Amino acid sequence: MKTKKELINSWIKKAEKDLLAAQHELSFPDAVTESVCFHCQQVRYPEELLEPTSEEAKEAFEIATKIKEFVLNRIVSQ
Repeated sequence: MKTKKELINSWIKKAEKDLLAAQHELSFPDAVTESVCFHCQQVRYPEELLEPTSEEAKEAFEIATKIKEFVLNRIVSQ
């Protein structure tokens, strides 16, 4: 079981990553502002730390993109 200090530090680390994600998104001229706001208000359950690799994140993005295309194709063809 985590100590109080470890738990606090894990929440702070998670919050810092959300702010970093928001900062990265804001660096683009066409920033997705709803994503920026989402990350600015989030402090999700850090005790379930999941640190995906870059490859896993890219794979997740590719899967989500394929699912979106599949769903939109089904909607349009009806």
